[in-house]
Amino acid sequence: MKMIKLIKKYLVAIVAVGIAGTSLMAAEWNKESKSLLTEPPLFWYEIDASGNIGNLENLNPSVPQSKTESMPGGSKQITQCSDNTSEVCLRGYESPQATGSPAGPALSADHQINQS
Repeated sequence: MKMIKLIKKYLVAIVAVGIAGTSLMAAEWNKESKSLLTEPPLFWYEIDASGNIGNLENLNPSVPQSKTESMPGGSKQITQCSDNTSEVCLRGYESPQATGSPAGPALSADHQINQS
């Protein structure tokens, strides 16, 4: 009888830990998915010293990706730039651009990744 109570006690503890772990993972996933929803999916290009559009950096050139996905630690990381300065590293556009065209101004912070 003592053994059954002990087993029940351990099972309850294991289930509680499992529920807590699942809740933490769900909260983190929800946080990441919300940030991805607020950021537009973009095509990320280098900008040269003359202010013209350079190479497309997206992992798949036909699939746009968010700023969070593109930065260090992101699921589609394409740059080492961590967005800590005012100097442009990559500029994002809602549609593919022609290489060599003038880059123009960034639309918002979500459309630009700055240097480290």
